[in-house]
Amino acid sequence: MKTDEIHQQLDVPPTKQEVETARQVKPLRMPHFIRARGIANVEEAPYSKRYIVILQIVFFTILGTISRLAMIRLTNYEGAYINYSLGTCLWCNFTSCFVLGLCNNLFTFWSSVLKGSNKTNMKQFAMHTGITFGFCGAFSSLAALLVEATFKADNIVSGGYNASSRGYGATEFFGVIFVQMGVCVLGYLLGKDTAALLDIFKGTALLARYWKYRNVRIAENIFAALGLLGIIGNILAVGLLPLSNSYKKHYAIPVLLGIPGSLLRFHLSWMNGALSLADWFPLGTLVSNMCSTTIMGALNILLYGYYDKAEGTMIVTVPVQRIVVKAFETGFCGCLSSIASVMNELYNLDHPVQRYTYSFITFLCCWLPIFIIGSAYNWTRGFNTDYGV
Repeated sequence: MKTDEIHQQLDVPPTKQEVETARQVKPLRMPHFIRARGIANVEEAPYSKRYIVILQIVFFTILGTISRLAMIRLTNYEGAYINYSLGTCLWCNFTSCFVLGLCNNLFTFWSSVLKGSNKTNMKQFAMHTGITFGFCGAFSSLAALLVEATFKADNIVSGGYNASSRGYGATEFFGVIFVQMGVCVLGYLLGKDTAALLDIFKGTALLARYWKYRNVRIAENIFAALGLLGIIGNILAVGLLPLSNSYKKHYAIPVLLGIPGSLLRFHLSWMNGALSLADWFPLGTLVSNMCSTTIMGALNILLYGYYDKAEGTMIVTVPVQRIVVKAFETGFCGCLSSIASVMNELYNLDHPVQRYTYSFITFLCCWLPIFIIGSAYNWTRGFNTDYGV
């Protein structure tokens, strides 16, 4: 297929936000933005199958997964403003959306890097894919957000206070949803505006002076090598460290299970725009989030479900089995699901009807599996979140 024909398939006019940013920040040569709508040449497709891209995702997934798990543990302390004993994902989601908004709106930086390359779009850089798909995707989690809302609504995690009426469960549910979604939107907008401020005060111009295309390629190769070393290192940690080791239990196993989750989410992104009747709809992101929430709903039963509430026995009691189930939930499901991608797609949809349609379908399709699987079991047999891993 000729290059001109490929460009005709991939070309999409810049969004209103991109045009507004270009007008606000002068002088600014905005790079050429394209979105994938079919199979194209490897060098011209934003989401290529090159090994360098895969290794970028691996490295940044390792970084994002460790950061997410560490931040959840760090912000889970007695008397915290967000009272959720299992550890809230609020701070992770905010930071991830901020980084994604910043990365996608550093127009001056990416314009400078594009000079001297044969690329026409920032998304063709493996490092950009690693940061957005790998780090931001692994650092945030829509599935964890919905589990948090459902557990608060069902009074499973009450912080020691039992609601006097089931009606308060609805208040808790919408409280979590509104706070989390509002913070995610704020994070993305702050990231976007921070990128604009860096352009205005010549911050990105100074950065672009040293980060040319050649330097970016060197960084991509270094990150790829670190990705391979990260896999090897975590495999050795799982194989050699004792089960009681904190890094092995809380980080190494989730990291190894999170890498396939991120790569599967990356592969499913090819489905974005695949609906013939609504080519604007990000189907791939929806499918990955639905898969994550469905699996997480089942894993929550294994982790927290009573086998016999009268006797106080749990379904899974062997420590090794509980560690693996928990790692599957925080690693594979956590990386397969991403709220940062949802925020980015909502921000780039042109029409309010599209944004509300995508929001409603995403919320309903991703929350229902958790509600049907987890809440139904909680009502019949009960959950116990105090049974640790």
